[in-house]
Amino acid sequence: MTALIEKYTYRTEWSDEDAVVIARCLEFPGLAAHGRTAEKAIVQIKAAVRDALSILAEDGDAPPEPLGAQRYSGRLLWRMGPTLHREVALAAAEEAMSINQFLNKAVSAQLRASQLGGQLAKDESSTRSPRKRSR
Repeated sequence: MTALIEKYTYRTEWSDEDAVVIARCLEFPGLAAHGRTAEKAIVQIKAAVRDALSILAEDGDAPPEPLGAQRYSGRLLWRMGPTLHREVALAAAEEAMSINQFLNKAVSAQLRASQLGGQLAKDESSTRSPRKRSR
């Protein structure tokens, strides 16, 4: 079971509201744990995953497959409304590319921006100095 726990995908994020790091396991979307540091939050979420796996085993249910072990074909059926489809087709034509090329470019740019945004937030929280209270 420990080997399986290590294969799952974990993410952490700082919660200003709770003043803790929240950890999640993507294969178990209903689970979350927290800690004062990312390392402590990961320890807690792994304990929660271990408990969830025990319950699944007791019930005779199969555990979720780790995302890293899944294979992807590279083909995706993408549904969108007719208005958005028209806007995408026009934007792709303006860029002189196919809709597929346009969507690949747009999704890649969004993923890079999301990853950069997450890294910037982590960098900002690690360089933030503690607030001093005035008396």
